[in-house]
Amino acid sequence: MIRIVVAGASGWVGRELVRAVAAAGDLSLVGAVARSAAGRDAGEVAGGPALGLAVSATLAEALAVPSDVVVDYTKPMW
Repeated sequence: MIRIVVAGASGWVGRELVRAVAAAGDLSLVGAVARSAAGRDAGEVAGGPALGLAVSATLAEALAVPSDVVVDYTKPMW
């Protein structure tokens, strides 16, 4: 099982990523990051059923849980 964190989980692509990872049999969503949705359930933020995973406000918070991959679909800060 590959453990995934999605940064930008409340954006239009991030929501799709959260739903896709949650539905995949060989992936496990272990973290989601979105400042605007911090504390809410990641599944509900993505427009699906609750996943029992709270959205983190920062990547550092999300990485407190062991993960294998971070998918960063956030806006660049130039």
